[in-house]
Amino acid sequence: MDSKHFGAFSSLVHSLTGVTIDPSRSSMLASRVGSRMRQTGVDDHSAYYQLVLNDKQEQQLFIDKVTTHETSFFRTPRIWQYIEEQFLVDWESRNPEKTCNIWSAACASGEEAYSLAIMMSEHSRSNAKFRFSIDASDISEEVVSRAREGQYKQRAIKRFSQDRDEVFSRYITGNEDHYTVSDKLKPLTNYFSHNLFEKAPTNRKYDLVLLRNVLIYFTAEDQNRVLQNIRSAMNDDSTLIIGESESIHKLDCGFYDIQPLIYTNTQAAPLTVAASG
Repeated sequence: MDSKHFGAFSSLVHSLTGVTIDPSRSSMLASRVGSRMRQTGVDDHSAYYQLVLNDKQEQQLFIDKVTTHETSFFRTPRIWQYIEEQFLVDWESRNPEKTCNIWSAACASGEEAYSLAIMMSEHSRSNAKFRFSIDASDISEEVVSRAREGQYKQRAIKRFSQDRDEVFSRYITGNEDHYTVSDKLKPLTNYFSHNLFEKAPTNRKYDLVLLRNVLIYFTAEDQNRVLQNIRSAMNDDSTLIIGESESIHKLDCGFYDIQPLIYTNTQAAPLTVAASG
């Protein structure tokens, strides 16, 4: 792929998804565009570009191809430790009668959303009154479809199966290189396709949003746009978790850090000092 076609396709990706593809990742884009060209039988970049512009079905397949990222169950252990040991304890103390609404806002093929469902289910085992709902979305309809199926290869579940073998056996079945989430887990997650440049398509207000390893693909201006959409879908005093290679400290987006990668949408009240004398 020459520089002219890279510019055209990277601009197209941005206009369709908001994702910015840096020139340093041109080989990735060329590989994924080339894969779709082979599958469609089109051998000219310009002709394939026109096909994506004019064919809505191919446009979605193109989006699916260039935005798909691999992940795994319980990725970044300290995030899950925070959710389990701090977020849930604090949230329940403030909301004893409410349902905890959670959104996995860039869920890829479902590993994160099912990890949430497992953690919330485990929490419910010792907290009978605890109720939760989990929405999960991705711009790629293909990976959302795969997420609903709940089938995974060993690389996605390896660490989970080793670190939490008893919990793993309650929710995952299979062996060697084909694993499936249990039927009791699948109904606990609601999957849908969603472009982060748009507001959430549900009326639900969320208490916890995971938006991990996706902001890195947006410019600062586009990150602000995405974060405003996310913030508008959250309850007051809710929590946002981002990816380990991301930071939003320099953005004026209405989020305030709790600790690295973890933010709240409500600024803490300033400390007051009583006057002496």
